[in-house]
Amino acid sequence: MPTYEYKCNNEKCSEYFEKIQKFTSKAVAKCPSCSTKATRLISGVAVQFKGSGWYSTANRSSKESDSD
Repeated sequence: MPTYEYKCNNEKCSEYFEKIQKFTSKAVAKCPSCSTKATRLISGVAVQFKGSGWYSTANRSSKESDSD
């Protein structure tokens, strides 16, 4: 499940917080500290490449030449 980042809209609070939610879940409407409306922020996505085959040399056999 993805982690979403939120920011409180109250200028006095301005707290940032994270929430782990399903893709289908609605956005959190309130700040956990002051109960003021919160806004979901757009942030970068963490990508993890696991397993073999992610390198340019991983699928080449020793018999192939580099001059294709």
